[in-house]
Amino acid sequence: MINKEKVRRPSNWTVVNIKARENQTSEHYVNLMREILHEDPMVDIGRKHQISMKSYNEGPKIVETQIPQWIEMIFTTFVIVDPEAFYDIRNKKDVTIEKWNEDIVVNKREIYTLFIPDTHTLAIRMSAEGSLRHIERFMLEAAERVEPETFDVTVIKSHDAVQRILDSRDIIKLDASVSFSNPGHTGGFDSAFDDKMREANPTTCNIKMQGTQEKPLRNEADGLIEAIVSLSEQNGEVKATIVENNKPVIVNTKLYPARLRIIASAIELYQTLRNRIIQEYGEHDGK
Repeated sequence: MINKEKVRRPSNWTVVNIKARENQTSEHYVNLMREILHEDPMVDIGRKHQISMKSYNEGPKIVETQIPQWIEMIFTTFVIVDPEAFYDIRNKKDVTIEKWNEDIVVNKREIYTLFIPDTHTLAIRMSAEGSLRHIERFMLEAAERVEPETFDVTVIKSHDAVQRILDSRDIIKLDASVSFSNPGHTGGFDSAFDDKMREANPTTCNIKMQGTQEKPLRNEADGLIEAIVSLSEQNGEVKATIVENNKPVIVNTKLYPARLRIIASAIELYQTLRNRIIQEYGEHDGK
């Protein structure tokens, strides 16, 4: 008989970068998640839907640091019932439910996530429409309630979309919104630009550049445009007008979240996902 837990199956994940503006340590990120669990916020995600955390489980700890390798969090989206909004379609009349239990909700959907403290990233399993948007909204509001003006929450963008802009030598227009990264994630001019932005400590840095098809922007190696676009992969978004096949083409990285395809059995899924995320985005432990 086949052991279903050992059968390797594919799963697809998007990734969110959760970055502390100060005290960028794994302990800080774990404490954030524990505080969110304690506060148990319910966040409005629009169209009468709410989202809250259903379960929280910390994985095995790293021996040297005693930091969990991962934190599994399952979220639930739902609609709160209005007991005075029922309608009897057969008899065509309004119905009011007396003594309605307000803890009962409807249209429940679950979203599975895995937080990796050492990379401060939250992987979101792509199982339902809107999962990424709902989790991003929840983490923004929940982090703000726990530690106001402390955390940035950014969807990591597709490397291919970012590289498409970087590979273009003919950039007509660039509209970017970026923030600084964690220390040690960049090098060369990218690092200098990142350091100066960190010193200025903006919530976001909005940059607009305009050229023409005849005189495009200068996209030089280790230059300003490369620094901005590279930084945006994990810390913002870029909308660029580039020239391909002699025609202007708009590339908006906001439309291209990073997607990780993991093939693993149920018992090895989280370790495999953690290893892949560390491979893609690297470990850190900043200050």
